[in-house]
Amino acid sequence: MKKSLFFKTLLLGAVIPALWAGGKGDSFWQKAEKPLVGISMPTQGETRWNFDGAYLKAQLQKAGFQVDLQYAQNNSRLQSEQIRRLAERGSRFLVVAPVEAGALIGALEDAAGKGARIIAYNQLITGTAAVECLVFFDPYHIGIAQGNIVSDTLGLYRGTTGPLNLEFVTGPQTDLEAVHIFAGSNAVLKRYVDAGIIAVPSLKYPFPPYKDALRWTREAARTYMADILATVYPGGTGPNNRGLDAILTGSDTIALGVIDALKAAGYGQGAGKIPLPVIAGQGCDLSNVRVILAGDQTGSVFMDPRLLAHRTVDIIQTMAGGGNLPAPSTGGYHNGVKQVPAFLCTPRLVYRSTVREVLVDSGYYTTRELGLK
Repeated sequence: MKKSLFFKTLLLGAVIPALWAGGKGDSFWQKAEKPLVGISMPTQGETRWNFDGAYLKAQLQKAGFQVDLQYAQNNSRLQSEQIRRLAERGSRFLVVAPVEAGALIGALEDAAGKGARIIAYNQLITGTAAVECLVFFDPYHIGIAQGNIVSDTLGLYRGTTGPLNLEFVTGPQTDLEAVHIFAGSNAVLKRYVDAGIIAVPSLKYPFPPYKDALRWTREAARTYMADILATVYPGGTGPNNRGLDAILTGSDTIALGVIDALKAAGYGQGAGKIPLPVIAGQGCDLSNVRVILAGDQTGSVFMDPRLLAHRTVDIIQTMAGGGNLPAPSTGGYHNGVKQVPAFLCTPRLVYRSTVREVLVDSGYYTTRELGLK
């Protein structure tokens, strides 16, 4: 009895240090203690980010991870503080959707120094080598999709003659994602601009000189668009004696502000109203899908956050298991310091006619949420 107890004690004395020391034992304890994943999302002020955060958290917990989810309220300084706290709490992995792409350098490098492995979520993080990879929807293809909303609805492929008036409410040019999105929309629309079929009467092409465009809000977009309407389209007519035919916006939040300004200026549906232009958004926020169904917004680009979440969980599971990153979708994007491997998801176009197919049948929204029968 005593001899058996002695050998059991001796065996445990040998095994436990080995488990703590590394190798297979390290993998055992990593699994046993449920590694902590810190998530930093930009804001709770948009339906999309609430869904992203909650869904990603649920999928990670389902996969056996502990999760600490933080929202930065569109404040880069607060986001930096949250990232530092997440690292101090022992986060082995950090998933970061930045408020501003280049504003988190110090916090991320501090976190990496504490052993955190960092995944950029939905947007390229610039200025630091601390980011290991990027999971997002290719902004170039988002831009192509937005350009197609404008082109298809105006009938440009069918030989429509101009000039048709288009305005951009996007940017700024310092936002690399906005630059790539514009490159995509430009791939569709530039031929028509060069041919004189599309004009941009405000001359704010491609990016408005809005000094704080990184923090576009609905109110800021409304104010900006109201100024364009008053100065370039008084009475609904531009300098070429045509009305405003289309607006390409940088997000669904911006699209709502644009619609607010248009309606205040006498645009709308029905008798006595100036016809609303084609309005292309991106995000498929709940409020915007309702507006699309009402006929005020033409379309939006759906970047299904469930796809991002599942791809992110797969990457973290691979990292946690000690494996190499899977092969990325592309060679990556340069963030000013390094080439960041990118894992891309494919966006989808949503029009009024495809809301049910894309958003309801996939389980993203319910008919009740959208007021559909």
